[in-house]
Amino acid sequence: MDLKSSIEIKSDEFIALCKTHDVASLYAFGSSTNKTFDESKSDIDLLIELRTEDPMERGEKLMDLWEKLKCSSKGRLIY
Repeated sequence: MDLKSSIEIKSDEFIALCKTHDVASLYAFGSSTNKTFDESKSDIDLLIELRTEDPMERGEKLMDLWEKLKCSSKGRLIY
C-alpha cells in the first residue's frame, strides 16, 4: 500500500489528529512522495507547522503527535 492510500483509509482519524494538535500545515517530502517509496524500508519525512504560539506547548504537541503517529503504525510512521 502506498502512502496516499494509507492516509485515505484513515483520513477521518488523520484529520482529527491534526486538528487536536493544532496543525496548520503538514508537508511530506522525500521518497514518500514518489514512486521510490518502499513501505518495508523507507521512512516518511514530514514538515509540520503548528498554530500554537507558545514554544513549550508547541514542543509538547509535536512530541505527542510524533508518538501518536508512531504508535498507530506499530513503530513505523504510516502517515
